[in-house]
Amino acid sequence: MIAQLVGAGALIKLLLGIDYWIAVLIVGVLMTIYVVFGGMIATSWVQITKAVLLMLGTLIISLLVFAKFDFSLLKMFEQMKTATPLGGAFLHREINMMCL
Repeated sequence: MIAQLVGAGALIKLLLGIDYWIAVLIVGVLMTIYVVFGGMIATSWVQITKAVLLMLGTLIISLLVFAKFDFSLLKMFEQMKTATPLGGAFLHREINMMCL
């Protein structure tokens, strides 16, 4: 919850131009009001919705990246080797490629 307050406070500060601590306070109050009136069930549904959207976004981005390389991991890693300043020095072992 702290990370959400920090991120939301920074976003509100950026969008509205108000002081960071005031933005965090506003977000905290709004979150508290939402939980009080909506209850934990509503909060849980928001978390479920966020998780599903995050997974769908990850899936879509992954598919788009793989489509760019004709769904070939070999082509993707070969392109990574040529695009990296270190070239094959870092990506010479398969385990290093998979750890990216």
